[in-house]
Amino acid sequence: MHVVINAFSARRGGGKTYLRNILKHCPKDDNFKVTLLASSTSRVEINHPKIQVCRVNFPVDNPVLRVVWETFILPFYLRKVNADVFFCPGGIIPRFSFGKWKTVTMFRNMIPFDIIQRKKYPIGYMRLRNWLLSKSQLRSMENADLVIFISEFAKGVILDVSKKGIKKNIVIPHGVSEDFIHTASKTKLKSLYEKPYILYPSIIDVYKSQKEVIQAISILRDKKIDVPQLLMVGEIYGAYGREVQDMIKGAKLSNEIKLIGPVPYKDMPSLYQNAEFVIFASQSENCPNILLESMASGRAVLCSNRMPMPEFGKNAVEYFDPLNSEELACKLEELLKDSNLINKMENLTCKHIKKYTWALSASKTWSTLLNI
Repeated sequence: MHVVINAFSARRGGGKTYLRNILKHCPKDDNFKVTLLASSTSRVEINHPKIQVCRVNFPVDNPVLRVVWETFILPFYLRKVNADVFFCPGGIIPRFSFGKWKTVTMFRNMIPFDIIQRKKYPIGYMRLRNWLLSKSQLRSMENADLVIFISEFAKGVILDVSKKGIKKNIVIPHGVSEDFIHTASKTKLKSLYEKPYILYPSIIDVYKSQKEVIQAISILRDKKIDVPQLLMVGEIYGAYGREVQDMIKGAKLSNEIKLIGPVPYKDMPSLYQNAEFVIFASQSENCPNILLESMASGRAVLCSNRMPMPEFGKNAVEYFDPLNSEELACKLEELLKDSNLINKMENLTCKHIKKYTWALSASKTWSTLLNI
């Protein structure tokens, strides 16, 4: 069995994390091998007897030139190496890469299918990009031999919009790296910050509700309630990011709210484990990795009530409407005044997260690929 994985789009963030953990748990069966297609500039390093990395000496980092290579070279390559399964975890199967091999893709990016969030982007590149992605991803899912969904909610979204239908699908949620998992016997990692803080780890973008979170902090300040410093950790995007920065300055909250920017992935477990608690106010997700990491870190979480967050958080986290600053302010005030409630929530998150491991996610993925 020869599985070829298209890793061209896994250059950062969740894509890299997913591939790293899936490949880490790759089986070592004698009748099985994996080829990872990567760009010549990729830093991926794999040390596994069944995995080889094929670095493509063509500028596939450029999206347009990648389409050229995938159109004219990829089909011949798949035939040459006798591929049995062609797996595209990035969500798009190149149009001409169907053949005697089985094709598998994943649905990981919800925004192209969330019309409300798409319309929040100004008319231009990002709105056009998300529209094009919705078309190409849906085409790939409808034509694939198998689609891997990472939440029941996401599966429902696609089944509702697909007119052609999906041939075969399975739901396999993501896991959580062991680096994040906190237990009573595990000493907290040394914090990067000395002062007590609340953590909101996420990119600064239109569907992440940072403005509403800032307004909630402002409401508490006006009520003379002492609030730990809020750290917003993540890359800052476009006009919305600039508006968030201006809002913090305009409300004179620069001492109360810090935009940290991106933090190396290796430092995130420390940030989680030393936070007083975590806020996650996203309005649109597929599989909420940040929520899973927060729970794995043993933190109490104030979480958006939009699906699929309740699918994963169940009763282990406290929910709020991400567009209602008043409601979030009330939830914040309740936690800040009740340490027993925080302790209760921390115990719930530690117990609930145990079923979300990369070992389990990878095992189900490889089993599915090998039996397709």
